[in-house]
Parts: sequence; structure tokens; C-alpha cells
Amino acid sequence: MYKVARMWNKKLLGLGAVIALTVAVACSSAAVEPPAPAAPAAPAPAPAPAAPAPAAPSSATAKSTGITFWSDLAAECKVRGGELKMGQRVTEFTNLNPPTVNQVIQFSITAEVLSGLVQLNPDLNPVPDLAESWDVSSDLLTYTFHLRENAKFHTGRSVTADDWVFTYDHQLDPATQSIHTKGLEGVNRPVKIDDLTLEISTAFPRASFLTKVVERASGRVMTLSDKETIAEIGEGGFNRTPVGAGPFKVTDHIFGERLELEAARDTFYDPSVPCVDKLTHFNIPEYNTLIAALATGGVDMIYGFAPQFWDQLEETPGIIVDSAPDVGFQMLAFNVRGDRGDKIGIVDAPWDDINVVYAMGKALDRDKYIERAFQGRAIPSYGPIPPGEKFYFRDLSSTSRRTFDLDEAKRLMKEAGYEDGFEMKVMTDPPNKVPLEVLAALWKETINITIVPDIVETSVYQPRRAAGEYEAFMGGSGGDPDPDDAIDDWFVDGSKFNTYGYNDEVVNRLNLKQKATIDLDKRLELILQISDRMDETFSGIFTHHRINRTAYRDYVKGYVWIHALRQLGGVWLDR
Repeated sequence: MYKVARMWNKKLLGLGAVIALTVAVACSSAAVEPPAPAAPAAPAPAPAPAAPAPAAPSSATAKSTGITFWSDLAAECKVRGGELKMGQRVTEFTNLNPPTVNQVIQFSITAEVLSGLVQLNPDLNPVPDLAESWDVSSDLLTYTFHLRENAKFHTGRSVTADDWVFTYDHQLDPATQSIHTKGLEGVNRPVKIDDLTLEISTAFPRASFLTKVVERASGRVMTLSDKETIAEIGEGGFNRTPVGAGPFKVTDHIFGERLELEAARDTFYDPSVPCVDKLTHFNIPEYNTLIAALATGGVDMIYGFAPQFWDQLEETPGIIVDSAPDVGFQMLAFNVRGDRGDKIGIVDAPWDDINVVYAMGKALDRDKYIERAFQGRAIPSYGPIPPGEKFYFRDLSSTSRRTFDLDEAKRLMKEAGYEDGFEMKVMTDPPNKVPLEVLAALWKETINITIVPDIVETSVYQPRRAAGEYEAFMGGSGGDPDPDDAIDDWFVDGSKFNTYGYNDEVVNRLNLKQKATIDLDKRLELILQISDRMDETFSGIFTHHRINRTAYRDYVKGYVWIHALRQLGGVWLDR
């Protein structure tokens, strides 16, 4: 087991809520109202190319070093070495830089290369990463992190407290154009006590401080940045070839073709990790090509295949399909921005009337939608909190104003003056083409709404969504281990992914309270209030929560699913 020289408060950790406390800490249950925050500053390819022959694997037996949960996994490796080949359904890896990374598929790469003060284990609890332990003050406002002596960047330079101060400053520098700065609201500039001791204080208790601010990857605002490499190659270069302190290092990036990583055992603080010598991510954006590459052994593992391939993969000899509820949500969000007229030329829209939004929700039979679009392999959604968050999830189907009721949907449409329906354009990217077509057919059948699909490549979809250049978009979130990842990132005024203009004062206020509430039960009460208020006011339709899917060859061993990150430090190849 990993060793931590501190006591973990199981009530706070075991359900992903997530503050680690020392013996001396009194567990306050009081919610503290924080001050109002300041304004925050391709075409389908040929099958995967053959990779260079890897070094011959070697048999090995080892005892766990006990440094992290990875150490225990790596100790089970019966064969070390070789190359793990990943197939990724994406045209290109456009952005691997911590301040601007914004896609789950890229989080799964940065989680192997970059580092945080803490990382998440398979239960979504924070455990040590570059901080081997930490203390928390009795008022829950000050964290003192004790850094690893042997932590190094892939360049060989030692990681010190100065690098964490730089990371904070770099995120807030306007020139960096970080999309994650809201995560630092109420977080003071880190203080270097000495090279291996770092103090971070907050203006109010942060329930998700460890999982949202200082965790290693998945778009975290304090994911470590290497100042020397950034100075040398710039932000653009770091987007393509980031340098971190993780178990793998980037050795080559042929843009739009593959990203090559190698084991960083000479610099990673646990030399037993990883088990493989090389990890290559191939860009294979077309589903049929991706599935064929796995079936023929061109790649060893794939993430996120379309549900229609599920049965085919399960029936293919030598392939294992692994699944778990995703920690994220999927939705249709309507553009209600104040500058919508300038952005897309529409001043008045049917969805400005919340009763029309209710009608669209009530006209959607989610079970039928999920059966047609995903072969039944998804979970109906009426709010942003996913089943994967366990403690905070509640089934809202019996209380939602948007539960299927076709007669009421038609009544609301007639009352709003849209008895004959209307037409709207919905933007999405290729993975959502089939779900959007199914949704369009259902709404056309029930309340005569005509959806005009606007299918664009992901490389176009992301910047257009960020700019608010759409009538509506189909999409959502993933890699959300804490409610903050949904509510604070998507549904609060000014949040980084709220590009559709949703702004409700009650949600904004309740969000500030839940962020500062450490007690689990009291925080849950606030989360449920937010969910109910969003059900009343949000101009959008939650459709489903995904079932996360991974498929791999049966010689791939030691795979452990960790929400969107899927860290591969303990994976080995039995062939």
C-alpha cells in the first residue's frame, strides 16, 4: 500500500469529497460564505502505422515500493518492457498544455506525462503525487505540502517549491490565456517555506481543493508547468510536446499521426513505474478503422468507441471490453448570450421562453433515445451530477420538470405559440452525429421541432463552442470527480465552459456556498438545491450520462480505470 505520514479522515475522503486532514484537525461542519470573487482575469487515416520494434521485454518479479497506488500495480508486472499501442479516436492532439487543455481524450495523455501535488486513486480519493504528505490547519484554510526529495522534471531538473509558485503565476498571467483561472478564486499565491515545503492558503474553505485545484491532470489549474521548457519552446511548443515530472515523457509528436511516450524511470520518483518501456498514441479518427486496428492487433487498446461496436468487440476473440459509469454529463445547451445577435445574427429565439425548454424536455423519451442512439448503454440524465460521483448523485427523474409527458409538452408548445413547431440549428462533432440524428427524429415526431444538424470536426467544434458561435450545441463533460467540475465549470456566470450565457443568481450564490462547505451532508443539500434550481431555470436539456468504454487485447494486463484519466503506470503486456 502507498504510505502517507498523515491520518486520512475517511468520511471526507471515502466519498470523493476530499480533504485530507492531520490528527490535530477538528472537522468543522460550518459552511463559510466566501467573498464575491473577482472577475477572472480530418479525413479518416489509413490504419495505424507500424511502430518501431520495441526493446525485448524482460521477466521480472518485485515487491511494491509502497510509494503510490501505482507501486502496488507495478509490483504485479510479470513482464516488463515492450510498447503499448493506443488507438485514439481524434484527428489530432491539439492542446496538451495545462492552462488550456480542455478535452477528456487529452487528459488521458497529460495524466501520464504531467504531475500535481496530489493524484486520484481508483476510488477518486486524493493520494500523494509530488507532495508525499500534507498538513491542513484547524481552520481548513492553509495547506502545507511536503514535497518529494527525488521529484524531477523529464529534463533532469529537480522540482522545488519555486516551480509551484511559477505554476500559479503562469496560470494567472493574461499572456498565458488560461481557461482555468476561475479555479484559483480565493486561492492565495503559494508561499515557499523552503525548497521542499510549500504553503497554500485560501480565503475560505474549499471542499474540492485537493481534487480540483492541485490534482495532477484533467484540466487542473495547478498542474505543474516547467518554466525552463516554456521559456525555451513557448506555449505553442508546450502544447505539442509538454515536459512534466510524470511516469512517461514525450519523445516525438507527429501531429495528426501519433504521439510517442517513453518510460521516464530515470526521473520519475518511483522507478518501478511504469511497466512498459514505450506508450504510443495513434490518431485514428474513423471508427471502422479504429475497430479494425484493435481487431488485427495494430493497436492494443482503444478508448471511447461508439456503442454500436460494443457487441462486435465483445464477440471478437482476444478482446476484452471494460466499462463503468462516466463521471460527466451530456446535454443540448441553447445560446442565450446577451451578444447572441452579434455572434449568430439571432436576437429572439423560441428557447428564450423557459416553457419551450420544458416542453422539449417533456417531449424527450430518454429511454427510447438511449435505446436508439446507444443500444441502451447510457443512463438517463436530468441534471449535471453523474452516477460516477456516487455520494452526490440522485435520480431526479421523479422530481424533474422535464420528465417525459408528451401531452404536457404539446400543451406548453401551444401556449408558447409554437404548436406547429420551429426550426433550429444544432452544432456538434462527429462522435455525436448519430445521437443528434436520433434526437432530431424524436422531436420531429413528438412536437414537430426540426433540428438542422451542424456537424463539424472537433478541431472546429471546440473553438466555435468556446466563442459562443452556435444556436445550440450537443456535447458535455467528462472526467468530473467532484460536483465543482460540473457546476462551477459549466453553469456559473463567467465559468470557463459556460459559453451559452446561462446566468442565474440563485445558482451563482448556492455555488459559492457549496464550494465552501466541508461537511458532506450539508454540501449534498446545497448540490441538490442547485440541481433543482437548474431544472427550473436552465436553458438546455440534459440527455444522458455515458457509460465509459475501453477495449483492449487480452494480453494487456494490470489496467485500472480511473474516471477519464485511465492511468497506465501498472499496465504490462503478457505476450
